[in-house]
Amino acid sequence: MKNWSISKTLSEGFKSERRPPKEREYIYASEIGKQFFDRYYKMNGYEPSEKLSSRTYFRFFIGDLLEYGILRLFHRAGMQIQVQKGREKCIVETEGLFPVSGKYDAIISADGDWDTAIRNIKITPLDVTESFIDRYAIGIAEYCKKHYPEGFDNQLFEIKTINSMSLKSNMKKGLMAKEYYHYHLQLYTYMKYLGVDKGIIFYISKDDGVFHVQEVHKTEQLEKDWLADVKGITECIRKDIPPEFPQPYRLKNDKYVVDWSVVGSDFLEFAGIEDKEEFQHETKKLVGRLNYKITKAKKEKEKGKKWTVTSAHNQFRKQQKLK
Repeated sequence: MKNWSISKTLSEGFKSERRPPKEREYIYASEIGKQFFDRYYKMNGYEPSEKLSSRTYFRFFIGDLLEYGILRLFHRAGMQIQVQKGREKCIVETEGLFPVSGKYDAIISADGDWDTAIRNIKITPLDVTESFIDRYAIGIAEYCKKHYPEGFDNQLFEIKTINSMSLKSNMKKGLMAKEYYHYHLQLYTYMKYLGVDKGIIFYISKDDGVFHVQEVHKTEQLEKDWLADVKGITECIRKDIPPEFPQPYRLKNDKYVVDWSVVGSDFLEFAGIEDKEEFQHETKKLVGRLNYKITKAKKEKEKGKKWTVTSAHNQFRKQQKLK
């Protein structure tokens, strides 16, 4: 009998059934707020230039596992968890525009019967493969018994797993809403479908357990941005106008950073880019030169000369064109 190789099983055999590319006249809720370039080719049924690796699938699995674990923990602690099953979806239709389709992660509520939850944990423990959940669920139930004795109403709940460096940096700088605005727009789709004015995004780091909870409230701006996105991509597809390839870097706190949603595009060949790694490398170098230009301009400001980040950027771009 052949020895089992765990590493080869996971590195070569780990994959999942993904929905095949096809032309579609509907928008996924998870796409709203993201750049149009990739979305145009996805909605027209083009195959991505690169196949997903086993490592990528494993990363998806870890995210799914975290989501499952959190909801399982809350359920075991005595909360009621509503999820959409099978083909059940949120479909939001706006006259004259493509419909938006998606599934929320959960609606969580509690009836306040915490004693029953605690008793169930003690009397009927989970299977050995999930027994660790009970160790934490009992603490959650006891806390909720003290602070939410009557339970709580429905909470629309969305879970997002984030890289720890990105999560901590954006939390520290107060940029969570800005950097992850597309998640707000996704959640807003479900809010519109359910007719509620509030939802919760639970961000959690994949590698160190740091988490951040953010409430998203219905606002005129959120509705305006959601509608503009849906209208924009609908017109793009119907008129069959390929979007321009977006700039591969962006401004963040008076400093330029690589826009990984662009340099990591699945359709770089349609922008005339053949080597993804080289493109990413060159973009990093370009961002470094841009930020050097900004630093230099700041020093000139200290000497009394006027400057802005935009003017420094424009001057840099002009010099690049002259080369």
